[in-house]
Amino acid sequence: VDSTLSRCLSACGGIGTARRELMDLDLGIVRGFDSWEGLRGRFIAQRALLKGVTGIEQSKEIAEESDLDIVDDISWQSALASSAVTAAENVRSTVRAARTAANAKAAADSATFAAQSACKGNFLSIDEARVAQTRLSIAHSHAIHAAVVEHEANTAKRRAALALAHDVKCWNVHRKRELLHSCLSYAKSQHVATRRAVDAWSCLRD
Repeated sequence: VDSTLSRCLSACGGIGTARRELMDLDLGIVRGFDSWEGLRGRFIAQRALLKGVTGIEQSKEIAEESDLDIVDDISWQSALASSAVTAAENVRSTVRAARTAANAKAAADSATFAAQSACKGNFLSIDEARVAQTRLSIAHSHAIHAAVVEHEANTAKRRAALALAHDVKCWNVHRKRELLHSCLSYAKSQHVATRRAVDAWSCLRD
């Protein structure tokens, strides 16, 4: 979606630029009729020329304003799509963090099991038994800490996924509605601009 909107934005900008250049060329040609010495009013009546030039200028202004509006709307849509991409990246980050926490918990559980097995063996001295018990206590603490971290990571992953799903649903509805409204408004404005241009050229032709 982000890539498609970016291409649409680029295409709209290119079309608008090309149309402005064409309109400027047309206006330059029409205005040039009035500057020909000795032929003024022979090809086109002064009143028709004035009315035609005014109509073409109005058509150009409406078209340019419409182009700016659609470019702004598509830019906003593109920014919205970029926000969705960023939110998806955040979800992927929480998934990776949860996976890392799960691996750490598995390692801590394995260490605890090994420490428990070591405590069940026969010791040559009290000191060895105390060392084994200390290791078991440390392993238990690490296992508890790893379990807490894993729970927090899974909670963050679940919240991020639910938030993304909710936001994407709302964004899709809002984007479709706003994009449809923008396209309809753009089409209406372009229709008005085209109608003005047709009337202006008809006046010049007649």
